[in-house]
Amino acid sequence: MISDIILTIGALFLCYFLVAKWRFIRSSNIPIRQLYLFFTIQASSSVILYMIYTHIYTDRNAADIFKFYDDASLLYHELFLTSPSDYLKLMIGFDHSPSIQAALHKTAFWYKPFETYLFNDNQTIIRLNLFVRLFSFGSYGVHALFFTFLSFTGLIAIFKSFNRFFEDKLFTLKTACFLVPSVLIWTSGILKESVLLFALGLLVYQLSSFIKDHRFTWKRVSLTICSIGLLLIIKPYVLIVLTPGILTMVLWELGIAKKMAFAFLASISMILLPILTLGNYISSFNIPHILFKMQQDFINVAHLSHAHSYFEIGLLNGSFSSVLIRLPESLYNALLRPFSFFDGSILTIVSSTENLIILLLLIYGFTHRAKVQERMKGLWLLLIGFCLCLFILIGLTVPVEGAIVRYKAPVLPFLLIVIFSFTNTSRLLKIKAKIYPLWIKKLLS
Repeated sequence: MISDIILTIGALFLCYFLVAKWRFIRSSNIPIRQLYLFFTIQASSSVILYMIYTHIYTDRNAADIFKFYDDASLLYHELFLTSPSDYLKLMIGFDHSPSIQAALHKTAFWYKPFETYLFNDNQTIIRLNLFVRLFSFGSYGVHALFFTFLSFTGLIAIFKSFNRFFEDKLFTLKTACFLVPSVLIWTSGILKESVLLFALGLLVYQLSSFIKDHRFTWKRVSLTICSIGLLLIIKPYVLIVLTPGILTMVLWELGIAKKMAFAFLASISMILLPILTLGNYISSFNIPHILFKMQQDFINVAHLSHAHSYFEIGLLNGSFSSVLIRLPESLYNALLRPFSFFDGSILTIVSSTENLIILLLLIYGFTHRAKVQERMKGLWLLLIGFCLCLFILIGLTVPVEGAIVRYKAPVLPFLLIVIFSFTNTSRLLKIKAKIYPLWIKKLLS
């Protein structure tokens, strides 16, 4: 216990050192005291998540923040201490030898209890924990800080992607990136969402940099490939729903589409028409059937795990018409669930309050509109396409409110950036100036 605390404190100081000295972070032009503050808030959120799953939800085998760490620890003792070469093979993706397979069958979460239509991303997180275990000495705190720092780096990348468009209202961008409760909680532990946020931030930053100077460099191309590869092995469906937004951005930036609505509709048509045609002949391209299978997989997992926040979702039947009919419901599910303020846990109340605030910001944005900057429109279209497609996917397939909160957490910074970019925020900033204590104003200025 004492050694774990010492190792965690040492890792924490290393993180603060990187925050202060790493050029990528310092070039964000965020004052150093704010960088320390934002990382401290995120690290504290990791502690809160740990406390929640230690003292409130006490079933360790059902807690994602422990499952992958525990499996990695078991594999370390089964393989590294007896055959370091097998350990390294497993870590980089070679797991076919009999000794490795024997160790894997002792784990609880390397294999899923039943086959699903989705990629088994459990194995990616366990492999990352195997890597961290090489220098963590088994300290849970070191593992948690590693994943927390990954997500913090992703948020810094998102901030750097858009700070040139928010020069007169940086506070709103900082809020979107560093002060959203769901983002802080669900991307600050040993979770897939932490890695997802890192990969998304890295990819968007490379796209933003290209739009800024229209230059290809080996470093930029390499980082883009790495971020796409990471998305493929952690959440491949996120990369798929990013595609319409990226294509829309390309059409706009190349000048092929002169109207934003036309650019978006053209990109959707260019993607959907060939896929729907191929879907009649090749089942792997049949989108309605894929969504139907994803929904069934999530329902099976919810029943198997006895999910407390399960709700009856509108069922798909594999037809395109059933998807179209469920679109309004899907957006409601993704944007407004949970929406309960008096009957639920503290996490439910926090998430419900967050959903209410986002809804009010949307209404305020539409009633106090400002013109989107011309130089931002390409990235703006990318974010709209991404948010819309991911919310539809989540709302169509996920029947558990707690899971919806987690799955949409990495996209909330992008949603808020979209809202703030078309909103006249002068009145919001005046309200902030009136209600915030002086020390907070100085800290965030």
